[in-house]
Amino acid sequence: MSHLLAGSIKELNGLGKIKIIERMNELQVILNGEKSSDSEVRSWEKSLCLFIQLLSRNGFDNLHLIAEYSLTADRRIDAILLGNDHNNQPLALIVELKQWSELGENYENQISDVNVRIGQDYVYRLHPVVQ
Repeated sequence: MSHLLAGSIKELNGLGKIKIIERMNELQVILNGEKSSDSEVRSWEKSLCLFIQLLSRNGFDNLHLIAEYSLTADRRIDAILLGNDHNNQPLALIVELKQWSELGENYENQISDVNVRIGQDYVYRLHPVVQ
């Protein structure tokens, strides 16, 4: 099992978007022999970096984040948060980051897909729980 990024929220937020992306791309090349796709990099910029900023801004600097954790050759978890919450209780949270702006009606009666709005379009995508 491998990952492309790990560190405390405080450390990662201090790196900034450019350094985070560089670090993830470097590990991607080491582990898989190729750079990340442009769409994957855009996703990290839009969702992962923003997620790290939001966690830091809301007082979760003490948590540890592991990003792009490999489950199999082609399946990864976007982020795992580990540490203690504000009440000093152990915390482990798996996060699947989405760039959806809205959920739509399930007109096609899909079982494992959800109708989501991405930009101006609605498309069916695999539900995060099924992922």
